[in-house]
Amino acid sequence: METVKDIINSAPFKVYHIHSGNGSEFINSHLVEFCEGREIKFTRSREHISNDNPHVENRNMVVVRRYIGYSRYDTEKELKILKQLYHYVELRHNFFIPTMRLSSKQKIGKKYKRVYETKTPYRRILEDPHIPPLIKQTLMEFKKNLDIVKINKSIVKLYNQLQKIHKKKGG
Repeated sequence: METVKDIINSAPFKVYHIHSGNGSEFINSHLVEFCEGREIKFTRSREHISNDNPHVENRNMVVVRRYIGYSRYDTEKELKILKQLYHYVELRHNFFIPTMRLSSKQKIGKKYKRVYETKTPYRRILEDPHIPPLIKQTLMEFKKNLDIVKINKSIVKLYNQLQKIHKKKGG
């Protein structure tokens, strides 16, 4: 539950809705009570519908698996390194890696012409009129202190530490 609190508290906007998978690792009475206590709408994927969460599953492949692979990390040392690694991965992807988002779709005959906009999540927040100016200013100040080279080096260093510890335990 601490992780969910951290995510909600660090989000640069108010969280109104949480949508999770069906696994018991996601759905439990604590999470439901947590959401109800904060007036957060909680929904879940439908059972046996494999693409109910395609965007989340895609992010798992593109982000999580790319950085840590498919190994099982289950020790306290590994958890500590994973938390640090995810912090740097989050900074890298939210401030420096653009994502494509469909901006328009037009049907021409039997085909569709799709137009995409490519921006970082940081840029999308700055351009969103619903985000308060104070939050935008705070994010701009925060970004001034970020260095993509240092972030990338930290990711590589932490990944190497994680692999070293994993091999020592026989992974």
